[in-house]
Amino acid sequence: KNSSVVEKHLKEYKQEVGQLKCNECGTTRVSPMGFYAHIIQCGKSEEEIDKYKIYCELCDSKYLFIYKRQHAVMHKEQEYKEIKLKEQTQ
Repeated sequence: KNSSVVEKHLKEYKQEVGQLKCNECGTTRVSPMGFYAHIIQCGKSEEEIDKYKIYCELCDSKYLFIYKRQHAVMHKEQEYKEIKLKEQTQ
């Protein structure tokens, strides 16, 4: 479940082969992280996919663990917007 290691290997693989193509369904992805997300979910039930999700206490939602960094950034951006909005209304 170490997404940075997987992403590194997928980048190297993409440079060698030229594309990231799913062996299950034939779908191609441009970004290594998008491809990783696809292969985690491709052909799996919601129950199986749920094993790869983590829970966010801030927004009460679940998301794929590989998107933890992006999810945290989203919360920071929301917090920043709320602070700016408060400053403008004062």
